[in-house]
Amino acid sequence: AALATVSGFTLDKDGLTPIPGSTRFLNAGATDAAQVRFSPDGKILVVTGRSSNRIDTFLVGKDGQLSDLKTFDPAPGGTPFGFDFDNKGHVLVSLAGVGGSSGAASYSLAADGTLSTITAPIETGQRAACWLVASKNGKFAFVANAASASVSTFAVSPSGELTYRGAVTIDGMTPLDL
Repeated sequence: AALATVSGFTLDKDGLTPIPGSTRFLNAGATDAAQVRFSPDGKILVVTGRSSNRIDTFLVGKDGQLSDLKTFDPAPGGTPFGFDFDNKGHVLVSLAGVGGSSGAASYSLAADGTLSTITAPIETGQRAACWLVASKNGKFAFVANAASASVSTFAVSPSGELTYRGAVTIDGMTPLDL
């Protein structure tokens, strides 16, 4: 399989225009990405990788060019999938694989793109955690568990610590996105 890349574009009234020379490879094991998103201040690009079980970060220059790839292993056997930032800029990540089920973890993001664990992966007993969304006030995170037909709730402390609050089953539905 081909190695995964990210590329930069500018957006104007005519649409998207590629930034010349902006394509960057993800970590050596990545053949896909689950989610790509800029940090709240726009200075770091964060990429979760399902194929590599890694999280990559790049610094974003004023010209839109990416530099300084850093790769982080969120957990042995963990599969980082969806993520969001709480209102303090902590990275909250759903993990499609944690132990025998799914879960989530949280990380601080330094100005140089380094991730540091705040909350080690929490196993929830749910399966196929996909997307994660933080509430606007930063106090909760919700994870869609596709194979369990449920949504997990996590409390988020001001320091970015996660506490699993439980899951609600959605009868007859398969939550794939939030």
